[in-house]
Amino acid sequence: MDVLSTATVLTSPASVAVGATGFQSPSPRTPTPTLASVASAPSAKSSTPVVPSAKSPSAPVPAPPSIAARISLKLLLQLLVIRRILLLTDGRDKLMKITQYSLKVILWARLLSKETHPVATPRAEKTVSHLSLTRKIIRLAQWTDQVSELKEILDEATAGETDIRTLRNFLGIFNSTLGLANGFADDIICYGKMGLIEKNSMWVKRATPLADQLWYVTILLDFYENRMSARDQARKIVKLKSLKDAPAKDLKKACDAAKMLNLNVVKLAADFTFCTIDVFFLEDRWGLSPGWQACTGLLSGSIGTYKLWKKHQ
Repeated sequence: MDVLSTATVLTSPASVAVGATGFQSPSPRTPTPTLASVASAPSAKSSTPVVPSAKSPSAPVPAPPSIAARISLKLLLQLLVIRRILLLTDGRDKLMKITQYSLKVILWARLLSKETHPVATPRAEKTVSHLSLTRKIIRLAQWTDQVSELKEILDEATAGETDIRTLRNFLGIFNSTLGLANGFADDIICYGKMGLIEKNSMWVKRATPLADQLWYVTILLDFYENRMSARDQARKIVKLKSLKDAPAKDLKKACDAAKMLNLNVVKLAADFTFCTIDVFFLEDRWGLSPGWQACTGLLSGSIGTYKLWKKHQ
């Protein structure tokens, strides 16, 4: 044993243990590192050499989309909205109504006439007639919607309601019942135009003025319900504004609903004007221009389409 090993063993604290009485008691031997093992053991500093790594290049920032790409994306989104509208019966009816009354306005304003456009004018007149029949066909059995509205009103009606709420429920039931009868009358008129029933039969002759009169009353009832809904919505907006922690999303939703109700007043006014001309035969009695119905029909169809657009956007 060399000198360094001997010195290590003799001076190792684990070789002897001194007790409280002064006697030395042997302790378990522990393996003593030799000079060769110490020399051959790798040091902590040399085991993991630190290699300076080069700074990795940052990822390239993507270029913003071009104006053409943005326009294409917006057009694609609008086309998807149109597709959702066309999947609905009411949506197809509204788009056809805009086309029908747009052509009526053009013909009334004499932007197309047989003198200036001898070919296009008859085609436009035929298109107006075909669109009118097509709209009646796709709205066949639409009175079933009134059954759903009746069920909703009856489900929401509860005992102990206020007098105003009770009156609104009663008028809602009455309005839906009139809508059912109006739907039946419209179906009979459509059957007459399709040839399933004689066009000059008693059924068609009675159904035509009856449908106009029933629609006239339902418009007046819709005016009242729209007014009451607008009042409730205004109270809701005031209440949300008074709350300090009211979510901005709820306030915006309430304001948008109030705007739609105000816009619906304009639509109802257009429908009221259109229907008044038919109910009281103002074109025959007063010689009223057909442009009134053409313009009010176009206005009503445009607002109805816009409401559907906002709903499915």
